Amino acid sequence: MIIRCAELVDYESINRLYNQLHKEHVANRPDYYKHTEEVFSKGDLEKYISSDRMVFFVAVNDANKVFGFIEYEIRENEESEVLQQRSVIYLNALVTDINYRNRGIAGELFRYALADGRKHNIDAIELNVWKFNTEAIRFYESLGMEIKSIRYELEIKD
Repeated sequence: MIIRCAELVDYESINRLYNQLHKEHVANRPDYYKHTEEVFSKGDLEKYISSDRMVFFVAVNDANKVFGFIEYEIRENEESEVLQQRSVIYLNALVTDINYRNRGIAGELFRYALADGRKHNIDAIELNVWKFNTEAIRFYESLGMEIKSIRYELEIKD
Protein backbone atom coordinates (compact mmCIF):
# COMPACT_ATOMS: atom_id res chain seq x y z
CA MET A 1 0.00 0.00 0.00
CA ILE A 2 1.17 3.48 -0.87
CA ILE A 3 -0.20 6.63 0.76
CA ARG A 4 0.15 9.76 -1.34
CA CYS A 5 -1.48 13.13 -1.93
CA ALA A 6 -4.71 12.96 -3.89
CA GLU A 7 -4.60 14.00 -7.52
CA LEU A 8 -7.36 15.06 -9.91
CA VAL A 9 -7.06 11.71 -11.71
CA ASP A 10 -8.28 10.09 -8.45
CA TYR A 11 -11.61 11.92 -8.56
CA GLU A 12 -13.82 9.06 -9.82
CA SER A 13 -12.45 6.66 -7.20
CA ILE A 14 -12.79 9.21 -4.42
CA ASN A 15 -16.37 9.99 -5.41
CA ARG A 16 -17.16 6.24 -5.48
CA LEU A 17 -15.83 5.87 -1.92
CA TYR A 18 -17.67 8.99 -0.76
CA ASN A 19 -20.85 7.49 -2.19
CA GLN A 20 -20.30 4.31 -0.15
CA LEU A 21 -20.02 6.41 3.01
CA HIS A 22 -22.97 8.58 2.04
CA LYS A 23 -25.22 5.55 1.50
CA GLU A 24 -24.50 4.50 5.11
CA HIS A 25 -25.42 7.98 6.28
CA VAL A 26 -28.62 8.06 4.21
CA ALA A 27 -29.63 4.61 5.48
CA ASN A 28 -29.13 5.60 9.12
CA ARG A 29 -30.12 9.29 9.04
CA PRO A 30 -32.63 9.79 6.21
CA ASP A 31 -33.95 12.76 8.16
CA TYR A 32 -30.58 14.43 7.73
CA TYR A 33 -29.09 13.11 4.48
CA LYS A 34 -30.61 12.65 1.05
CA HIS A 35 -29.62 10.57 -1.97
CA THR A 36 -27.27 12.14 -4.47
CA GLU A 37 -24.93 10.80 -7.12
CA GLU A 38 -22.13 13.28 -6.45
CA VAL A 39 -21.29 13.70 -2.79
CA PHE A 40 -17.88 15.23 -3.44
CA SER A 41 -17.39 17.30 -6.59
CA LYS A 42 -14.31 17.60 -8.73
CA GLY A 43 -14.24 21.26 -7.66
CA ASP A 44 -14.09 20.16 -4.01
CA LEU A 45 -11.06 18.00 -4.80
CA GLU A 46 -9.40 20.85 -6.70
CA LYS A 47 -9.95 23.08 -3.66
CA TYR A 48 -8.26 20.54 -1.38
CA ILE A 49 -5.32 20.03 -3.72
CA SER A 50 -4.64 23.77 -4.04
CA SER A 51 -5.15 24.66 -0.36
CA ASP A 52 -2.41 24.94 2.24
CA ARG A 53 -4.94 24.34 5.09
CA MET A 54 -6.74 21.32 3.62
CA VAL A 55 -5.14 17.92 3.17
CA PHE A 56 -6.25 14.91 1.16
CA PHE A 57 -4.31 11.63 1.11
CA VAL A 58 -5.27 8.45 -0.73
CA ALA A 59 -4.22 4.85 -0.14
CA VAL A 60 -3.47 3.05 -3.41
CA ASN A 61 -2.23 -0.38 -4.39
CA ASP A 62 0.62 -1.15 -6.80
CA ALA A 63 -1.76 -0.65 -9.74
CA ASN A 64 -2.57 2.84 -8.39
CA LYS A 65 -6.15 1.82 -7.49
CA VAL A 66 -7.56 4.02 -4.70
CA PHE A 67 -9.07 1.93 -1.90
CA GLY A 68 -9.11 4.47 0.91
CA PHE A 69 -8.62 8.13 1.74
CA ILE A 70 -8.38 10.62 4.56
CA GLU A 71 -9.25 14.28 4.24
CA TYR A 72 -8.81 16.94 6.86
CA GLU A 73 -8.19 20.58 7.46
CA ILE A 74 -5.85 22.44 9.78
CA ARG A 75 -7.80 24.68 12.13
CA GLU A 76 -6.27 27.36 14.31
CA ASN A 77 -7.85 28.76 17.45
CA GLU A 78 -6.28 32.09 18.26
CA GLU A 79 -5.49 32.75 21.89
CA SER A 80 -7.95 35.05 23.61
CA GLU A 81 -8.93 35.96 27.15
CA VAL A 82 -10.96 32.75 27.40
CA LEU A 83 -9.27 30.36 24.93
CA GLN A 84 -5.83 28.86 24.60
CA GLN A 85 -4.09 29.01 21.23
CA ARG A 86 -4.57 25.61 19.65
CA SER A 87 -3.90 24.01 16.28
CA VAL A 88 -5.90 20.92 15.35
CA ILE A 89 -6.38 18.56 12.49
CA TYR A 90 -10.12 18.43 11.94
CA LEU A 91 -10.84 15.11 10.28
CA ASN A 92 -13.67 15.49 7.76
CA ALA A 93 -13.58 11.96 6.38
CA LEU A 94 -11.67 8.70 6.66
CA VAL A 95 -13.04 6.13 4.22
CA THR A 96 -12.00 2.64 3.21
CA ASP A 97 -13.62 0.80 0.32
CA ILE A 98 -16.24 -1.64 1.64
CA ASN A 99 -14.36 -4.51 -0.03
CA TYR A 100 -11.08 -3.64 1.73
CA ARG A 101 -12.22 -2.94 5.29
CA ASN A 102 -10.61 -4.56 8.34
CA ARG A 103 -7.22 -4.82 6.63
CA GLY A 104 -5.50 -1.97 8.49
CA ILE A 105 -5.91 0.62 5.74
CA ALA A 106 -7.84 3.15 7.84
CA GLY A 107 -5.33 2.77 10.66
CA GLU A 108 -2.43 3.45 8.30
CA LEU A 109 -4.17 6.53 6.90
CA PHE A 110 -4.89 7.79 10.41
CA ARG A 111 -1.27 7.25 11.48
CA TYR A 112 -0.13 9.07 8.35
CA ALA A 113 -2.25 12.09 9.34
CA LEU A 114 -0.96 11.82 12.90
CA ALA A 115 2.65 11.92 11.66
CA ASP A 116 1.78 14.88 9.43
CA GLY A 117 0.30 16.65 12.45
CA ARG A 118 3.38 16.00 14.58
CA LYS A 119 5.60 17.29 11.77
CA HIS A 120 3.59 20.55 11.73
CA ASN A 121 3.37 20.91 15.52
CA ILE A 122 -0.40 20.28 15.66
CA ASP A 123 -1.93 19.87 19.13
CA ALA A 124 -4.64 17.29 18.42
CA ILE A 125 -6.85 15.49 15.93
CA GLU A 126 -10.59 16.12 16.28
CA LEU A 127 -13.60 14.68 14.48
CA ASN A 128 -17.31 14.02 14.74
CA VAL A 129 -18.85 10.60 14.32
CA TRP A 130 -22.52 9.64 14.20
CA LYS A 131 -23.77 7.54 17.11
CA PHE A 132 -25.06 4.84 14.72
CA ASN A 133 -21.54 4.30 13.38
CA THR A 134 -20.42 1.95 16.14
CA GLU A 135 -17.70 0.43 13.95
CA ALA A 136 -16.07 3.85 13.51
CA ILE A 137 -16.46 4.63 17.22
CA ARG A 138 -14.66 1.41 18.16
CA PHE A 139 -11.98 2.13 15.56
CA TYR A 140 -11.27 5.66 16.84
CA GLU A 141 -11.25 4.51 20.45
CA SER A 142 -8.79 1.73 19.52
CA LEU A 143 -6.46 4.49 18.29
CA GLY A 144 -6.59 6.17 21.70
CA MET A 145 -9.13 8.85 20.86
CA GLU A 146 -11.45 9.97 23.65
CA ILE A 147 -14.86 11.62 23.70
CA LYS A 148 -14.41 15.32 24.43
CA SER A 149 -17.93 16.58 23.78
CA ILE A 150 -21.35 15.18 23.00
CA ARG A 151 -23.88 16.72 20.63
CA TYR A 152 -27.56 16.24 21.51
CA GLU A 153 -30.61 16.44 19.29
CA LEU A 154 -34.32 16.67 20.08
CA GLU A 155 -36.75 16.41 17.18
CA ILE A 156 -39.54 18.97 17.61
CA LYS A 157 -41.29 18.50 14.30
CA ASP A 158 -43.98 15.79 14.02
